[in-house]
Amino acid sequence: MLFPYNLSSNARSFSQADALVVSVPKSGRTWLRVFLSKYFAELKARQPALFAASAVKKVKYTHDIWEHRSASRSYDRLRGKWLIPTASRLRKPKVLLVRDPRDLMVSLYFQLTRRSGDFSGTLSELLVDNRFGVEKVVQTMNAWYREWQAMDNFLLVRYEDAKADDAATFRRILEFLHVKLDDAVFQQSLGYSKFDNMKQIEKNGGLERDIASAIGAVALAPGRADDPESYKVRKGKVGNYKEYMRDADLVVVAAAMSKLEPAFGYVPEPSPAE
Repeated sequence: MLFPYNLSSNARSFSQADALVVSVPKSGRTWLRVFLSKYFAELKARQPALFAASAVKKVKYTHDIWEHRSASRSYDRLRGKWLIPTASRLRKPKVLLVRDPRDLMVSLYFQLTRRSGDFSGTLSELLVDNRFGVEKVVQTMNAWYREWQAMDNFLLVRYEDAKADDAATFRRILEFLHVKLDDAVFQQSLGYSKFDNMKQIEKNGGLERDIASAIGAVALAPGRADDPESYKVRKGKVGNYKEYMRDADLVVVAAAMSKLEPAFGYVPEPSPAE
């Protein structure tokens, strides 16, 4: 970690949080954020004693070194605006949310080209981009894991595991954060954060006020209503990269993924040429 400091006003939001959720963009953060925001809001309203007894009540969601390295303004990098300050890096409970870099790169491509406008090339060009490419994704994931993997206050969560069993995965996160569990609130929050429900909310609007306040009203809104690829909740499939990547793309991604920490469990496919 080159710059473990934050000299901006944003540093306060890290110190005020009870826990951190860290990820590269398009790793499923909005999904988890909707679930936790709904759970905290409902627990506070329906079971205030349980809410008060929970160790974590406020979560800070951050892209940390990914956002630091990809920031367009050198001034933001100089003052470490997006970095988790050293004390928080060490002491706060940290959930590292990861996703298969192949699927992540496809989702990131549509995020950058159809929503934020930060990239205008092809998917093949994005894969080797110095700012957003797959090598940067792998380097960032590895840096986080190597920094935190030996800490007791660290939890690694895979997007694919949440897709396979969201209830078990989200329960594990609540237990790690020492958040009191109420089954009725849990089931309601789980249902609210289901893919189809979030897709419907994004299409038709109607995000609950408390949730909109917690995640931001534009966090669950399409770039263009008539463009399905511009939706935040786009497809949510595992292995969807096969529909978008050419053989040459798969070679590039496999080379990058060969450097990925084995603990993530993402094994690159053999090169199409092999």
